[in-house]
Amino acid sequence: MLNSGDSSCYSVSNPYAALFFYYVGSDNHFTQCESTRIWWNASTAQGFSSLNIVTPSNIVNNEIFRTPSFDGIIPGGQSFTIPESSLTTSSTQGTGFSWTPSIEGGTTFLLVAGDNRGIGSGGEVAFTVGLNSDGSCLSSSSPSSTAGSPAGAYSTSTATSSSSSSSSTSATSSSGG
Repeated sequence: MLNSGDSSCYSVSNPYAALFFYYVGSDNHFTQCESTRIWWNASTAQGFSSLNIVTPSNIVNNEIFRTPSFDGIIPGGQSFTIPESSLTTSSTQGTGFSWTPSIEGGTTFLLVAGDNRGIGSGGEVAFTVGLNSDGSCLSSSSPSSTAGSPAGAYSTSTATSSSSSSSSTSATSSSGG
């Protein structure tokens, strides 16, 4: 890690506190191919998204929600954006959306929340995806911990060599007395 004079950088000497909090379902876990609600208190997240709500009498209300973004990171694997489906508000679970993780059960990933204050401003939590007999959402493009560049990295070379040679050199030293 390099030193930085930028005071906005993370400091190990100061504990980090999330600027807003998010919640996962009613039991705080994800299961492979099973829909789970991700929600937050709209008054604490920064950033706005407009949602038109049509009432039964066809009156359109333009509701404003504070909408954070969510990313997943599989350690030693891939990173991905969690798609936000239709936002809804619940009196018991705040503003949120449902997400069906197309991640194989047993895989650990970090759920990182951000808003207008930056990625991670809502903190991050590690989850291990629960197993489920339903694998209908899994495909070869599902995020995984194998193949692909590590999260935040990029490849600089893919060249390989089919043969190599090496030599070793011995060094000796002597000391006089």
